[in-house]
Amino acid sequence: RLLIISCGSAAVSILVTVLTRPARMNALADFYRRTRPVGVWEVVRKYSRAQGQVTPTPERIARPLAGWLWGVMLVVGLTLAIGYTVLLNAPAAAFWYLVTIGGAVGLWKSGFLKTHA
Repeated sequence: RLLIISCGSAAVSILVTVLTRPARMNALADFYRRTRPVGVWEVVRKYSRAQGQVTPTPERIARPLAGWLWGVMLVVGLTLAIGYTVLLNAPAAAFWYLVTIGGAVGLWKSGFLKTHA
């Protein structure tokens, strides 16, 4: 079943990608300025510069990767902590609550929980 679901999902995703119009370049430029994603965004940066817009320099991979790791710790830790709490397995629940707290503190200290106006 998993193979059928995975292949079907991939096929639908590829089909939708091919059959729909790409996003407007100005929308992509706005998204890039707000989020500064890692990856191959050079075309969008060049477009923004040609429009006279200030474009932030791309971020190195280390910081977003650390944010991803802290986020995984938070989400998976909390999911498993709640599960073990429901199952009344206190030692395992305590461990996963500590992992959750570690993920939250890591996100907070790294500045990922700050909001930008």
